[in-house]
Amino acid sequence: MLVQDNKLMHDASLARCIAEIANTDTFRKPTIAIINQNESRYEDTHVEESAKILAEENVLQLVLTHSENSNAIKNHENLLIVIFTDIKKISSFVNETVNQEMKYLVVVNEIFEEKSFEQLNKIAYKLQHHDVTFIVKDLFNITYTFLTTVPKMNRNTCNYDDEAKLTPINTCLKGKLVKETIFPDKKIKNLEKCPFNVGMAKSYPYSSIDNTETLQNLQPINESQIRGSDLEIIKIISHYLNASLNLYYIYSVDDNSYKNLEYVPLLLNGTFDACAGGLYRIYGDLVSYSGIYNRQVVVWVYAVQRDPVSWQTLITKISGFYIFILFYFCYCFIWITFCNVDHVTVSCRNTFLNGWGALMGTSSLQDSTTFKQRLLSVSYLILCLHLSAYIGVQLYSFFTIREPPAMLKTNDQIMESGRTAFLIMDSKFFVEDEKYVAFANKSENCTHFKDCEEKTMIHSGLTVITEAYFYSLQAATAVDHEARVLRTAENIVTMYHEMIVRKNSPFSDKFEKIVQRLFEAGICDRLYLEAIGLLIEAKAQSANSNIMVNSYTCESGCAITVSQIAGAIYVWSLGCLLSFFVFVLEVAVNKKNPNGLR
Repeated sequence: MLVQDNKLMHDASLARCIAEIANTDTFRKPTIAIINQNESRYEDTHVEESAKILAEENVLQLVLTHSENSNAIKNHENLLIVIFTDIKKISSFVNETVNQEMKYLVVVNEIFEEKSFEQLNKIAYKLQHHDVTFIVKDLFNITYTFLTTVPKMNRNTCNYDDEAKLTPINTCLKGKLVKETIFPDKKIKNLEKCPFNVGMAKSYPYSSIDNTETLQNLQPINESQIRGSDLEIIKIISHYLNASLNLYYIYSVDDNSYKNLEYVPLLLNGTFDACAGGLYRIYGDLVSYSGIYNRQVVVWVYAVQRDPVSWQTLITKISGFYIFILFYFCYCFIWITFCNVDHVTVSCRNTFLNGWGALMGTSSLQDSTTFKQRLLSVSYLILCLHLSAYIGVQLYSFFTIREPPAMLKTNDQIMESGRTAFLIMDSKFFVEDEKYVAFANKSENCTHFKDCEEKTMIHSGLTVITEAYFYSLQAATAVDHEARVLRTAENIVTMYHEMIVRKNSPFSDKFEKIVQRLFEAGICDRLYLEAIGLLIEAKAQSANSNIMVNSYTCESGCAITVSQIAGAIYVWSLGCLLSFFVFVLEVAVNKKNPNGLR
């Protein structure tokens, strides 16, 4: 009786350790599922005692028999499964119960001999990738030792080490755990320089591959042949895993390699460990994913051109000049009317010439003899002064203040602009929006991105482009440090890029954690911009800002140069020539007819 009481006391000690595990935030306070695979009456008492202790510690629990365990476990989440068993029944537990998503504590209720320990080692090796921890007691039923097998990579065979053994990870003594570790991380962290095989798709700026026309699908390639942000990320991951990086080219007919599915079986059969190069989540549950590390938007871009600033286009700028012409004719007709009413001889020619000369500020008006003529002349001179001010302001603003080009900010404005769109035939219908599809049906075809860009610039049209290509295009086409290609503020679609990893790979979780840490640290975005080219990106942003800044300021100089007002000089020169021609004509006429009137 005393021996049984001591056993129950020590079993209570283990139960309190299990309760301590359940009440830590590390395990999110799970429900304890107690499964008894033993047949003796004592073990039933043992389970009852453990359940009682767990209840005292406010731990949620289920007490199940072996026959009940499978269905009950399927219907619950966040379970910590505690199984009381012996060596001979562990094999059935391995075959029927273990689930990849569950955590298991296996309490072995017997004293170990060397043969028993070897048998347990073999079982633990089969479970080395699962969260299964074995609990064994010492000869005196005082100390409980927590054991598990952590998988390791064999440097020579590049397979899991066959000699991996059970390793002590914790101890339960008098109802207290010595350490916090219960389920150590079993994901491979060190590949021991074993091959890390990665397929690289071609997608700027994530991976640009040289001489692709000479490469065969799945052909090995060197790091020197590739440039891009994905290559740098893969190199970081390979270095972290202590692996030998092997790269393979994934063939595609264009820069959209993510459409291809023929290389996915190579991930499934273990030929590839991962694939990269601007891929994203379109492969369903066939593969694992790295998590989002970069996003790229697809936008409408359009060519813009400022109206030329020259004296030839000045007349169209001064659109209100006709009002002054109207008042000029009114003045002339009123002056002639006044003279006729006063029976004063008047010359219509002199009236129109003097009125125009006064309007242009080049001559005086005719002499006023009556009060009403003086009032008319004063009001007309005031009008002439305003015309001079108006012309001066228009002239100065025309040559110094540059208006922004016509800008299209939304996708609706793009489709209502009347411009011609240039799109790649095979990929133009990537959006199911009815309005977009109708507009794309009316577009002109182009063969590839560069062709679309060139046609857009030549015909002042539109095209669809990714943000990365937009930076390069905007920088390359800038004129006088001002952009000649702009994009809409509204995106057509946003692509979230993720690398793909072989499903159930021993390092898939580690791969994802590394990528997410790089993303959170801003390294992924930094590598993305470096792949585009920091100078290109800076030049594009500068060109984009300049086209707006220079529209309203005089950063390039506000002085009006002689070349800008050359039209006035041409008019003056023409007038001088005409007057000289009239002078020569008069001289010739006077010689023939000395008494003729001049």
